[in-house]
Amino acid sequence: MRVQSWGQYVRRITGTMTIAQISDHSGVPQTNVGRWLRGENVQPKADSVIAFAKAFKQPVVEALVAAGYVERADVAGLARTPLAEYSQGELLDELRRRTRD
Repeated sequence: MRVQSWGQYVRRITGTMTIAQISDHSGVPQTNVGRWLRGENVQPKADSVIAFAKAFKQPVVEALVAAGYVERADVAGLARTPLAEYSQGELLDELRRRTRD
């Protein structure tokens, strides 16, 4: 599975929204959102990650994984991973696993 940065996660969720629009929608200051999207080496604060996830109706656990607060393996079954993040091979492997007799 591809690993994405927090900024990439935010962009995937928000699409073409501007920094101001993301800030207004989530309540996270524009300066923070701008840093996220520029990929500055700053881990977002957990409360900002949670506020962002809730504002955009995303699973909080998934956002915390994307922000690096927890490892996906630690929350297996709790965090939903969008199918687009899996390679074709990974999807086929999972399909094979689920259809074995």
